[in-house]
Amino acid sequence: MSVTSLSAETGPPVNGGVAPLRQFPVFCHLSDDILMTLAARMEERSFEEGGVVFTAGQYEAEDIYCCLEGSARLILTGPDGTIRRRAIEAGTAVGLDCVLAGAPETALSLGLEATSDARFLLIHADAVREAVSASHATCLMLLREIARERLQDHGIGVNGARGAMAKLCQVLLSLAERAEGQAGAIDAHWNITAMPRHRELAALAGTEEKIAAEGIARLIGMGVLKRAYPGMLITDHTALMDMAG
Repeated sequence: MSVTSLSAETGPPVNGGVAPLRQFPVFCHLSDDILMTLAARMEERSFEEGGVVFTAGQYEAEDIYCCLEGSARLILTGPDGTIRRRAIEAGTAVGLDCVLAGAPETALSLGLEATSDARFLLIHADAVREAVSASHATCLMLLREIARERLQDHGIGVNGARGAMAKLCQVLLSLAERAEGQAGAIDAHWNITAMPRHRELAALAGTEEKIAAEGIARLIGMGVLKRAYPGMLITDHTALMDMAG
């Protein structure tokens, strides 16, 4: 059965269509049709800091937990009892690999707890299986993203990814300007009045279009950027500067 934590507040199905899913690098390249399939079986849950999302032995991979806001800690218990911990930030999906592997029993070794007030999107596993069955390209995209995450977990390709993100942040800072009427304010808002397309951002940052798209999705998921069509609002200018290096 699905996990329901006593520390969680369960909300109704998420409004806004596919927009919340676009904030996740693992989903942002999927077609609208596929995202609508996922969104139809999606709900939101909120957890207070220190709240237990689920403990080892509870989670059976019937839902994928996507961190929409805040942070959490994933706890993995090995067959020999060894425990590893992994930080989960906004933009990360937990349980997707267990579902795609067709091995939900592997999820029983996982525990998840909120390290700050956090919001999660829960996508029912059946919706993911339906999406994968309907599209071979979807399956390949999801598997590729999972493989990239695993390589980064092992320290492979991480420096390149970080370098690309730093360059992307530098480009965004170069395009940013203070909001009108706040030029002298210390806490002034910053924005990008006309956001370039992903292809144009990639060219400016000297990287691939896909990496630029993933970077923007991750920054939105982290709360650093917020869409304000046709531009972008920089909601955490300090964090953006830190990531730019």
